[in-house]
Amino acid sequence: MCWLTARRRRQAEEERWRQVMRQREEAEKRREEAEKTPCFRLRRNLAAYEMEEGRRIRRAAERAKAMENAQAAGKVQGKGKNVSPQEVRMEKEKMRKEKKEEERLKAKVEKERKKREEEAKKKREREAKEKEMEKKRKEASKKRKIAKGK
Repeated sequence: MCWLTARRRRQAEEERWRQVMRQREEAEKRREEAEKTPCFRLRRNLAAYEMEEGRRIRRAAERAKAMENAQAAGKVQGKGKNVSPQEVRMEKEKMRKEKKEEERLKAKVEKERKKREEEAKKKREREAKEKEMEKKRKEASKKRKIAKGK
C-alpha cells in the first residue's frame, strides 16, 4: 500500500506540474495573439515614443542646467581665477532674478499691448455703431421728407 501512495502522490505532482506548464503555454499564446492586434502595436509604439520623448525632454533640461552653470561659472571666473561654489551659486541666483525680471517686463509690455488692442477694437465698434445710427437717421429723415411732400 505504501508504494501505491507514493506513486499516486508523484503522479498528482506531475499532473499539477503539467497543468501549470499548460497554463503558462496558453498565457504565452494569448499574449502573442494579443501582440498581433493593431491596437496593441499602437499602444506599444505610443508608449515607446512617450518614453523616448521623456528622455529627450530630460536631456534638454540637463543641457539647459549645464549651460546655466557654465555661464554662471564663466561670468564669475573672469580672467583665470579659481571659482568657489558659493560664487557660482550667487551668480546663478543673480541670473535667475534677471531672467525673472525680464519675463515680468515682457508680460507687462504684452499686457499693455493687449489693452491697447482691446481699446482700439472697442473704438472701432463704437464708430461703426455710430455710423450705422447716422445712416438710420438719414434714412428716417428722407422718409419723413418724402411723406411730407405727398
